[in-house]
Amino acid sequence: MPGGWLTTRSLLVAVAICCGGTAGAQDRQSQQNDQARRAPLEAHLRFAAPDGSPIAKVTPGQPFRVEVTLQSLTGALSREIAPMAWIRPAALSDLPCTETAAAYRATGTGSAGSVDLNGLLIGMLSEDASLTILDPERSIGTANLIAAHRFDERPAAMIADDVAGRFILSLPDAGQVVALAPMSEIAVLADGLYQPAQMVPHPEGGAWVVDGGGDLLAVRDNAPLLRLPIGARRIAGAGDRLAVLAADQVALLGPSGNVLIRHEAADARAIALLASDPGGPDHGTALAWLSGAGLSIIWADAPDKAIHIPLGRQHADLAISPEGRYAFAYGDGVEMSVIDLSLGRVVQVVGSASVIAEIGFLEGAAVLRTADGALSGVMDLRMIKPGEEAVIGHFALGNDGPAPGQDTALLAPLQPEDQMLVVSAARYTGFVLNLGHGTSGKPPMESIPLRGGTPRIVRALDRGLREETTGRFATIARVPMAARYELVVSAGIGQASFCAPVPMDVPVTPPEALPGRVAAVEADASGLRLRLTDGAGRPVAEARGHLLITSLSGNWRNRVTFKTDGDGFTVPALKLPTPPLAIIVESDGRNFDPFVME
Repeated sequence: MPGGWLTTRSLLVAVAICCGGTAGAQDRQSQQNDQARRAPLEAHLRFAAPDGSPIAKVTPGQPFRVEVTLQSLTGALSREIAPMAWIRPAALSDLPCTETAAAYRATGTGSAGSVDLNGLLIGMLSEDASLTILDPERSIGTANLIAAHRFDERPAAMIADDVAGRFILSLPDAGQVVALAPMSEIAVLADGLYQPAQMVPHPEGGAWVVDGGGDLLAVRDNAPLLRLPIGARRIAGAGDRLAVLAADQVALLGPSGNVLIRHEAADARAIALLASDPGGPDHGTALAWLSGAGLSIIWADAPDKAIHIPLGRQHADLAISPEGRYAFAYGDGVEMSVIDLSLGRVVQVVGSASVIAEIGFLEGAAVLRTADGALSGVMDLRMIKPGEEAVIGHFALGNDGPAPGQDTALLAPLQPEDQMLVVSAARYTGFVLNLGHGTSGKPPMESIPLRGGTPRIVRALDRGLREETTGRFATIARVPMAARYELVVSAGIGQASFCAPVPMDVPVTPPEALPGRVAAVEADASGLRLRLTDGAGRPVAEARGHLLITSLSGNWRNRVTFKTDGDGFTVPALKLPTPPLAIIVESDGRNFDPFVME
């Protein structure tokens, strides 16, 4: 089909309610049976380039876009649908698609060699310039290590690029912006720069970068480098807007670098941005900055009118809650000012034993981390009341070593889950906090071990299917080599699932090189016999080896010697316990698919 589109229909068995009466009963019964057989969901699948352009084939090691569009044929699509997907190597021994989906939902893992397209990956940049990519769902020993790279210099910054499914880093000495993704090598996105430093994700993939000379750069795939000589010192991104703090002004930019707001701010120290939905009107967009002992804010629908809010003290950093109600001014002292933007004044001043170094947000909560690395806290925004003491759930991180450096970033939102990963650098561990920790007083019950050195910057990358528009979900995937792969998609309800081949040029494998197969012959009085055939279907005659036989319903296991006759049948006959059984063949270096007797 054009543009890589595939269409499939997932069948859910519906129960028809029969009506009473005699006239027309047969017609009504027929209509109800048709409705019962009708598939309630229709799925459209599209493979594309990361920018959405059509592709004919997938290239091993290169990113490609997976788009799944679900359409309800019996009414509105449920908002609760959250499809899962993974890519598995295709084999003759594969379970049927619905059984594969059920097994994944039960275990959370796919078959060996599968590429998981669900959940998060954690990127951790260490103090010794090593980057490791971890799968937090796998925490046995070093099994959660997906990829790693050691840099020759200390990267200045790192971000997660959800659009392209990778982590992007700036290398000031090399003058480069590079990227690392699972199952790929380091890729240079921009070269010949002058000390690239701070970055924020670009809404179309890639990064906004502050170059050492003050130029603002837009680094994107398949697009020329955009350079804006505006004297940028700091930047902040939200939605598809970018806030820029320059030497004597602040500015709000669109995704193409177009200036939407510009305002004089000669002594500004920090900047923050509140953005409305991407692509929508800018009525809810605001640009805020700290100057002197006050906060200034400009709303996009009134760009000529700046509102000034006195704070009574100076701060070094600024953050705004995503819903736009509260601003937090912190740093440059142990006090934090909480500003209610709807009231236009400071409503709480929070004291801390150490300077607050970092603030992140959940839905309805702010998560704090102190500069000494010893303490974290969750502040429930619903509990903020003017003039009253702040309600914060405090959690000791147990830092008994040196304090993290000023360029650390140890808070990582675990979107789409409403959770925050708070990292203890001294313990090489991330603790998972949520809104409930703001008032419950309970310690975090979930943690993620981090490997590869002392954590310095931690980011989370969402590799799952994200809903872009109603019913349309997309993600970025890669496969490691040229082989036959299948994409498995499950809607997570009933048997609503499907499998589709991944379009790829696959080397032709001679049948003799394919794994052999095992089949059971009906048992007689002497026992059960197995028949061994090669990949081409020919009997494996006069073979010798061992059979590893394991019961799948108990703890019985045995290893027996076998040989085959001229027709590939095992001799002598086997005395086996009651199925289910799993049988693995070890024979003269030959490869056989495992055999399961049910």
